[in-house]
Amino acid sequence: MKKLSLSTLTSIILGLLILAVGIYCAVASSFLALASSAYNKGNYDSAITHSKRYDAFVPFEKHKGPFNVGTALAAKGELDAAEDELRTALDLTPERDECAVRQNLSAVIEEKSNDAWEADRRDEAKKLLEEAKKVSTDAPEGCRQDQQKQNMDQAEKRMDETEQERKDQEEKDRKSTRLNSSHVSESRM
Repeated sequence: MKKLSLSTLTSIILGLLILAVGIYCAVASSFLALASSAYNKGNYDSAITHSKRYDAFVPFEKHKGPFNVGTALAAKGELDAAEDELRTALDLTPERDECAVRQNLSAVIEEKSNDAWEADRRDEAKKLLEEAKKVSTDAPEGCRQDQQKQNMDQAEKRMDETEQERKDQEEKDRKSTRLNSSHVSESRM
């Protein structure tokens, strides 16, 4: 039997190591691809499952799992759980990837604000809307470029319009209450 030289053995080991890393990366990226595909098809539970697999499998880029889970939960309407996941993602996200996390987190908080407003919990709705705006406006400057800038600007404009509509509604409600109060007192005379 012929002995392998040290350089041949080193080359084989290095080749196997590169192959193993390649396979690992392919498996890791497949979890994200499967999560994205499931999300795009409206299969949010599957998207959550694949995102959690990615998170458990990959020791780096730890923000991607919670981001994808939070986004899918938001699509399912599970806003509290979505907010928790997206906040986790924001805590783990490097600045270069913050834009999408902030956009989704802001949208979730804004939706919670809308739900609170519709349930006539106006003080809570106002606080949530302010929080949503802050999440958006605290984004790094890099989020204000190209399409990301347009997305962030549209979200902030929408929140400003919502805030103004709510103020107008409150003023209308106050006037209506005053009018009804004066009408009630006149009818008592």
